[in-house]
Amino acid sequence: MSKSEYKPPKYLKGSMNGAAVRITLTPESGSEFLINSNKTYIEMRIGGDSRWWGLMLGSLVHEAFELACTLLEFRYHKADTKAISCGGMCFFLNHDEFTSVCDKVGMFIDPLIPQLAEWYNYSHKDDK
Repeated sequence: MSKSEYKPPKYLKGSMNGAAVRITLTPESGSEFLINSNKTYIEMRIGGDSRWWGLMLGSLVHEAFELACTLLEFRYHKADTKAISCGGMCFFLNHDEFTSVCDKVGMFIDPLIPQLAEWYNYSHKDDK
């Protein structure tokens, strides 16, 4: 298929720790994920406005790391934080737990990288 024939999907599919993850590329900057209460469905949004592929890939790695820490219960909020915000979030894990998180992140992003790269190139075709 030529690049002119490529039609980007509405979302990419992944999974982590048995939970389905739906990844959407948004035209804004920033990224986030939303998770249901029983941790079986996650929606991840990756900002696609960066002109650099590495920054978009970094956003995916960031959200995947945070998601793995959340699913493995290594994410905490500071006790004095009145509102749940990113600034009040902490991760507490030892080296073995860090290895587990890295393994989950690697297994999560590995199949997504080629699809995300196609998506990125399509959305930035006019920037080149």
